[in-house]
Amino acid sequence: MEFINKIVKFIKRSRISNLGPAKDWKLYQELFGTNQRRVSHETSLSIPAYFRALSILSEQIASLPFSIYELKSDGNVVEAINHPMYSLIKYRPSKKYDTFSFREAIVRQAVNGSMSTKSGNVLIIPNRNQAGNVIDLVLVDEPWEMYKINDEFYYKLESNNEIYSQSEVLHIKSFSDNGYWGKSLIEAGKTTFSRALHEIDYGNDVYAKGTNLSGTVETDMILNEDQLNAIKKGWADKYSGPNNQQGVAFLQAGFKFKPVSSKLDAADIDARKLTIEDISNLTGVPGFLLLGQNNISATNIEILK
Repeated sequence: MEFINKIVKFIKRSRISNLGPAKDWKLYQELFGTNQRRVSHETSLSIPAYFRALSILSEQIASLPFSIYELKSDGNVVEAINHPMYSLIKYRPSKKYDTFSFREAIVRQAVNGSMSTKSGNVLIIPNRNQAGNVIDLVLVDEPWEMYKINDEFYYKLESNNEIYSQSEVLHIKSFSDNGYWGKSLIEAGKTTFSRALHEIDYGNDVYAKGTNLSGTVETDMILNEDQLNAIKKGWADKYSGPNNQQGVAFLQAGFKFKPVSSKLDAADIDARKLTIEDISNLTGVPGFLLLGQNNISATNIEILK
Protein backbone atom coordinates (compact mmCIF):
# COMPACT_ATOMS: atom_id res chain seq x y z
CA MET A 1 0.00 0.00 0.00
CA GLU A 2 2.87 2.35 0.84
CA PHE A 3 4.46 1.73 -2.57
CA ILE A 4 1.15 2.54 -4.33
CA ASN A 5 0.83 5.76 -2.33
CA LYS A 6 4.31 6.79 -3.41
CA ILE A 7 3.47 6.18 -7.09
CA VAL A 8 0.25 8.21 -6.75
CA LYS A 9 2.26 10.98 -5.09
CA PHE A 10 4.80 10.93 -7.94
CA ILE A 11 2.07 11.05 -10.62
CA LYS A 12 0.24 13.93 -8.88
CA ARG A 13 3.43 15.97 -8.55
CA SER A 14 4.24 15.31 -12.21
CA ARG A 15 0.81 16.56 -13.29
CA ILE A 16 1.09 19.70 -11.21
CA SER A 17 4.74 20.56 -11.78
CA ASN A 18 5.63 18.70 -14.98
CA LEU A 19 8.21 16.78 -12.97
CA GLY A 20 10.12 13.80 -14.28
CA PRO A 21 13.05 11.57 -13.32
CA ALA A 22 15.58 14.32 -13.98
CA LYS A 23 13.69 17.00 -12.04
CA ASP A 24 12.32 14.85 -9.23
CA TRP A 25 15.20 12.37 -9.03
CA LYS A 26 15.07 11.59 -5.32
CA LEU A 27 11.47 10.34 -5.45
CA TYR A 28 11.96 8.62 -8.82
CA GLN A 29 15.02 6.73 -7.55
CA GLU A 30 13.16 5.72 -4.40
CA LEU A 31 10.43 4.16 -6.55
CA PHE A 32 12.30 2.71 -9.50
CA GLY A 33 16.03 3.05 -8.75
CA THR A 34 18.44 0.12 -9.07
CA ASN A 35 20.63 -1.14 -6.26
CA GLN A 36 23.79 0.59 -7.48
CA ARG A 37 26.86 0.93 -5.30
CA ARG A 38 27.78 4.53 -4.54
CA VAL A 39 30.61 5.44 -6.91
CA SER A 40 33.00 8.21 -5.92
CA HIS A 41 36.60 9.17 -6.56
CA GLU A 42 37.50 7.16 -3.45
CA THR A 43 35.50 3.96 -4.01
CA SER A 44 36.52 3.80 -7.68
CA LEU A 45 40.17 3.47 -6.66
CA SER A 46 39.36 0.14 -4.97
CA ILE A 47 38.77 -1.35 -8.44
CA PRO A 48 42.18 -2.80 -9.40
CA ALA A 49 41.79 -2.35 -13.17
CA TYR A 50 40.78 1.30 -12.82
CA PHE A 51 43.51 2.02 -10.26
CA ARG A 52 46.02 0.53 -12.70
CA ALA A 53 44.59 2.49 -15.65
CA LEU A 54 44.74 5.79 -13.76
CA SER A 55 48.31 5.09 -12.66
CA ILE A 56 49.41 4.32 -16.23
CA LEU A 57 47.75 7.44 -17.65
CA SER A 58 49.09 9.84 -15.03
CA GLU A 59 52.62 8.40 -14.86
CA GLN A 60 53.08 8.09 -18.63
CA ILE A 61 51.90 11.65 -19.28
CA ALA A 62 53.96 13.01 -16.37
CA SER A 63 57.10 11.33 -17.71
CA LEU A 64 56.87 12.96 -21.16
CA PRO A 65 59.47 15.65 -21.99
CA PHE A 66 57.96 19.00 -21.03
CA SER A 67 59.53 22.38 -21.62
CA ILE A 68 59.20 25.77 -23.30
CA TYR A 69 60.51 26.12 -26.84
CA GLU A 70 61.06 28.99 -29.25
CA LEU A 71 61.27 29.16 -33.02
CA LYS A 72 64.47 30.81 -34.24
CA SER A 73 64.72 32.97 -37.34
CA ASP A 74 66.61 30.19 -39.11
CA GLY A 75 63.70 27.79 -38.55
CA ASN A 76 65.27 25.79 -35.74
CA VAL A 77 63.24 25.01 -32.62
CA VAL A 78 65.23 25.21 -29.37
CA GLU A 79 64.47 25.30 -25.66
CA ALA A 80 63.72 28.83 -24.46
CA ILE A 81 66.08 28.69 -21.47
CA ASN A 82 65.85 32.47 -20.98
CA HIS A 83 62.07 32.48 -20.76
CA PRO A 84 60.92 33.58 -17.25
CA MET A 85 58.78 30.45 -16.86
CA TYR A 86 61.34 27.98 -18.20
CA SER A 87 62.39 26.62 -14.79
CA LEU A 88 58.78 26.52 -13.54
CA ILE A 89 57.60 24.44 -16.48
CA LYS A 90 60.56 22.11 -16.85
CA TYR A 91 61.73 21.58 -13.27
CA ARG A 92 59.64 22.87 -10.38
CA PRO A 93 56.30 24.69 -10.78
CA SER A 94 56.21 25.33 -7.03
CA LYS A 95 58.18 24.67 -3.86
CA LYS A 96 55.51 22.09 -3.04
CA TYR A 97 56.11 19.77 -5.99
CA ASP A 98 58.38 18.95 -8.92
CA THR A 99 57.17 18.92 -12.51
CA PHE A 100 56.52 15.14 -12.56
CA SER A 101 54.35 15.19 -9.42
CA PHE A 102 52.61 18.34 -10.67
CA ARG A 103 51.54 16.83 -13.99
CA GLU A 104 50.71 13.46 -12.44
CA ALA A 105 48.33 15.19 -10.01
CA ILE A 106 46.77 17.19 -12.86
CA VAL A 107 45.88 14.00 -14.76
CA ARG A 108 44.53 12.31 -11.63
CA GLN A 109 42.35 15.31 -10.80
CA ALA A 110 41.12 15.63 -14.38
CA VAL A 111 40.15 11.96 -14.67
CA ASN A 112 39.29 10.91 -11.13
CA GLY A 113 38.93 14.10 -9.09
CA SER A 114 39.53 14.21 -5.35
CA MET A 115 37.59 14.73 -2.14
CA SER A 116 37.67 18.51 -2.50
CA THR A 117 37.94 19.12 -6.26
CA LYS A 118 35.56 18.70 -9.16
CA SER A 119 36.18 15.60 -11.24
CA GLY A 120 36.78 16.49 -14.87
CA ASN A 121 38.04 19.98 -14.01
CA VAL A 122 41.46 21.17 -12.84
CA LEU A 123 42.18 24.71 -11.71
CA ILE A 124 45.72 26.14 -11.71
CA ILE A 125 46.44 29.66 -10.42
CA PRO A 126 49.70 31.44 -11.31
CA ASN A 127 51.11 33.49 -8.42
CA ARG A 128 52.82 36.70 -9.49
CA ASN A 129 55.27 39.05 -7.83
CA GLN A 130 54.94 42.85 -7.74
CA ALA A 131 56.51 43.10 -11.17
CA GLY A 132 53.81 40.84 -12.60
CA ASN A 133 56.11 37.87 -13.22
CA VAL A 134 54.83 34.38 -12.46
CA ILE A 135 56.79 32.94 -9.52
CA ASP A 136 54.92 29.65 -9.05
CA LEU A 137 51.93 27.61 -10.23
CA VAL A 138 49.38 26.53 -7.63
CA LEU A 139 47.31 23.41 -8.26
CA VAL A 140 44.05 24.10 -6.44
CA ASP A 141 43.15 21.25 -4.07
CA GLU A 142 40.22 22.85 -2.28
CA PRO A 143 36.56 23.40 -3.26
CA TRP A 144 35.96 26.17 -5.79
CA GLU A 145 33.11 27.54 -7.87
CA MET A 146 32.85 28.97 -11.37
CA TYR A 147 30.43 31.81 -12.20
CA LYS A 148 29.38 33.36 -15.47
CA ILE A 149 28.79 37.10 -15.50
CA ASN A 150 28.16 39.00 -18.75
CA ASP A 151 29.63 36.17 -20.86
CA GLU A 152 32.80 36.12 -18.73
CA PHE A 153 33.77 33.31 -16.35
CA TYR A 154 35.02 33.94 -12.82
CA TYR A 155 36.41 31.60 -10.17
CA LYS A 156 36.12 31.73 -6.40
CA LEU A 157 37.97 29.56 -3.89
CA GLU A 158 36.22 28.40 -0.74
CA SER A 159 39.08 29.51 1.51
CA ASN A 160 38.99 33.22 0.62
CA ASN A 161 36.83 35.87 -0.98
CA GLU A 162 39.21 36.65 -3.83
CA ILE A 163 37.70 36.39 -7.31
CA TYR A 164 39.80 35.32 -10.29
CA SER A 165 38.86 36.10 -13.88
CA GLN A 166 39.24 33.47 -16.58
CA SER A 167 42.38 35.23 -17.85
CA GLU A 168 44.04 34.85 -14.44
CA VAL A 169 43.72 31.07 -14.12
CA LEU A 170 44.33 27.94 -16.14
CA HIS A 171 41.22 25.75 -16.23
CA ILE A 172 41.87 22.29 -17.66
CA LYS A 173 38.78 20.31 -18.68
CA SER A 174 38.45 16.65 -19.55
CA PHE A 175 35.61 15.12 -21.58
CA SER A 176 34.14 18.58 -22.22
CA ASP A 177 31.36 18.97 -24.76
CA ASN A 178 31.00 22.76 -24.43
CA GLY A 179 34.60 23.93 -24.04
CA TYR A 180 34.22 25.57 -20.64
CA TRP A 181 33.26 22.72 -18.28
CA GLY A 182 34.61 19.17 -17.99
CA LYS A 183 32.72 15.98 -17.31
CA SER A 184 33.48 13.29 -14.76
CA LEU A 185 34.67 9.95 -16.09
CA ILE A 186 33.38 8.35 -12.91
CA GLU A 187 29.91 9.76 -13.56
CA ALA A 188 30.00 8.71 -17.22
CA GLY A 189 31.01 5.16 -16.30
CA LYS A 190 29.16 4.84 -12.99
CA THR A 191 27.28 1.71 -14.11
CA THR A 192 30.55 -0.04 -14.93
CA PHE A 193 32.17 1.10 -11.69
CA SER A 194 29.11 0.11 -9.64
CA ARG A 195 29.11 -3.36 -11.18
CA ALA A 196 32.83 -3.74 -10.48
CA LEU A 197 32.33 -2.76 -6.83
CA HIS A 198 29.53 -5.31 -6.49
CA GLU A 199 31.84 -7.97 -7.98
CA ILE A 200 34.53 -7.14 -5.42
CA ASP A 201 32.00 -7.17 -2.56
CA TYR A 202 30.66 -10.53 -3.71
CA GLY A 203 34.14 -12.06 -3.90
CA ASN A 204 34.94 -10.75 -0.44
CA ASP A 205 31.76 -12.27 0.96
CA VAL A 206 32.52 -15.65 -0.64
CA TYR A 207 35.95 -15.87 0.96
CA ALA A 208 35.08 -14.16 4.24
CA LYS A 209 31.73 -15.76 5.02
CA GLY A 210 31.22 -18.70 2.68
CA THR A 211 32.35 -22.32 2.88
CA ASN A 212 34.49 -24.01 0.28
CA LEU A 213 33.33 -27.59 -0.25
CA SER A 214 34.47 -29.87 -3.06
CA GLY A 215 31.33 -31.97 -2.73
CA THR A 216 28.76 -33.62 -0.47
CA VAL A 217 27.96 -37.27 0.30
CA GLU A 218 24.19 -37.75 0.40
CA THR A 219 21.93 -40.56 1.59
CA ASP A 220 18.25 -41.04 2.43
CA MET A 221 19.13 -42.98 5.59
CA ILE A 222 18.98 -41.42 9.04
CA LEU A 223 22.37 -41.83 10.75
CA ASN A 224 23.46 -41.21 14.30
CA GLU A 225 26.53 -39.20 15.24
CA ASP A 226 28.82 -42.24 15.57
CA GLN A 227 27.82 -43.52 12.13
CA LEU A 228 28.40 -40.08 10.58
CA ASN A 229 31.85 -39.82 12.15
CA ALA A 230 32.81 -43.30 10.95
CA ILE A 231 31.69 -42.49 7.39
CA LYS A 232 33.57 -39.17 7.37
CA LYS A 233 36.75 -40.83 8.67
CA GLY A 234 36.53 -43.66 6.16
CA TRP A 235 35.97 -41.20 3.30
CA ALA A 236 38.89 -39.00 4.40
CA ASP A 237 41.25 -41.97 4.77
CA LYS A 238 40.50 -43.34 1.32
CA TYR A 239 39.96 -40.25 -0.83
CA SER A 240 41.63 -37.24 0.85
CA GLY A 241 45.25 -36.12 0.72
CA PRO A 242 47.86 -35.86 -2.06
CA ASN A 243 48.31 -39.64 -2.37
CA ASN A 244 44.64 -40.22 -3.12
CA GLN A 245 44.14 -37.63 -5.88
CA GLN A 246 42.25 -38.65 -9.03
CA GLY A 247 41.03 -41.84 -7.32
CA VAL A 248 37.71 -43.54 -8.05
CA ALA A 249 35.16 -43.70 -5.21
CA PHE A 250 32.93 -46.75 -4.66
CA LEU A 251 29.80 -45.90 -2.67
CA GLN A 252 27.42 -48.43 -1.09
CA ALA A 253 24.07 -48.53 0.66
CA GLY A 254 22.50 -45.68 -1.31
CA PHE A 255 25.25 -43.11 -0.72
CA LYS A 256 25.73 -40.54 -3.52
CA PHE A 257 28.55 -38.05 -4.05
CA LYS A 258 27.47 -34.66 -5.38
CA PRO A 259 30.27 -32.28 -6.44
CA VAL A 260 29.93 -28.62 -5.43
CA SER A 261 31.32 -26.02 -7.80
CA SER A 262 33.18 -22.99 -6.52
CA LYS A 263 30.98 -19.99 -5.78
CA LEU A 264 33.31 -17.87 -7.91
CA ASP A 265 32.49 -19.80 -11.08
CA ALA A 266 33.23 -19.13 -14.73
CA ALA A 267 30.44 -16.56 -14.98
CA ASP A 268 32.07 -14.48 -12.23
CA ILE A 269 35.48 -14.69 -13.91
CA ASP A 270 33.91 -13.60 -17.22
CA ALA A 271 32.23 -10.66 -15.44
CA ARG A 272 35.60 -9.53 -14.09
CA LYS A 273 37.08 -9.71 -17.61
CA LEU A 274 34.16 -7.69 -18.99
CA THR A 275 34.79 -5.01 -16.35
CA ILE A 276 38.44 -4.81 -17.41
CA GLU A 277 37.38 -4.41 -21.05
CA ASP A 278 34.88 -1.69 -20.12
CA ILE A 279 37.46 0.23 -18.07
CA SER A 280 39.91 -0.10 -20.95
CA ASN A 281 37.32 1.46 -23.28
CA LEU A 282 36.53 4.23 -20.79
CA THR A 283 40.15 5.20 -20.10
CA GLY A 284 41.78 4.34 -23.42
CA VAL A 285 44.40 2.17 -21.68
CA PRO A 286 44.97 -1.13 -23.56
CA GLY A 287 43.32 -4.06 -21.82
CA PHE A 288 46.44 -6.24 -21.75
CA LEU A 289 48.10 -3.67 -19.49
CA LEU A 290 45.23 -3.93 -17.02
CA LEU A 291 45.68 -7.69 -16.87
CA GLY A 292 49.26 -7.29 -15.63
CA GLN A 293 50.90 -8.26 -18.93
CA ASN A 294 53.25 -5.31 -18.96
CA ASN A 295 55.54 -4.45 -21.81
CA ILE A 296 57.17 -1.01 -21.62
CA SER A 297 57.66 -0.56 -25.37
CA ALA A 298 54.11 -1.66 -26.15
CA THR A 299 52.79 0.59 -23.38
CA ASN A 300 54.40 3.71 -24.79
CA ILE A 301 53.28 2.90 -28.34
CA GLU A 302 49.65 2.17 -27.41
CA ILE A 303 49.12 5.12 -25.06
CA LEU A 304 50.88 7.73 -27.18
CA LYS A 305 49.19 6.79 -30.47
